[in-house]
Amino acid sequence: MKKMISVAFVAALLATGVGVKVNAAVADGNRDLDTTAKFNVENGKLTLLQAPDLDFGTISVKSLVDGSSEDKVLSGNPSTKIKISNYDVNVNNWELTAKAGDFVNQNDGSNVLTGTKITLNEDKIISGDGATVLTGGHLESNESDVTAKLDLNGLDKDKVKAETYTANIDWTLSNTEATKSASSFK
Repeated sequence: MKKMISVAFVAALLATGVGVKVNAAVADGNRDLDTTAKFNVENGKLTLLQAPDLDFGTISVKSLVDGSSEDKVLSGNPSTKIKISNYDVNVNNWELTAKAGDFVNQNDGSNVLTGTKITLNEDKIISGDGATVLTGGHLESNESDVTAKLDLNGLDKDKVKAETYTANIDWTLSNTEATKSASSFK
């Protein structure tokens, strides 16, 4: 009776157009059967999802020339948080570095201001050689707030024009220590 119901059920499914794939182990006599179950894990990526633009507002020529050293340090207004995801099983440790270029006059590309210093999170000077801003570990993601300051005390005041200046910031996310192999995770 069981075989007739099973055959009738499969026949009914086939008649409705539903595809059925049958893989079965067949017992020979009274022996036990071992079958397998499996699934695949697709590796992810180490990704910098977002990094902020920094707006330091406005400073007057008078403050640049006659202001105190505190007047020449501007607080930045980051546009967003830094967001990193690490879903790559081959990345054991990662780091995010930032390097800011010189400020260039938007209307006169030959007017370049040197001697400025951008600092993130109180102690990461990203002007010049740049700095490591964040680090993380294996399968570790990060979302971090950013504080920023622009120090204009080293600026050559004779080069300053009453214009808008911008500097490019290069953000680099790196795998700093690769794991030996994905098969080591058992």
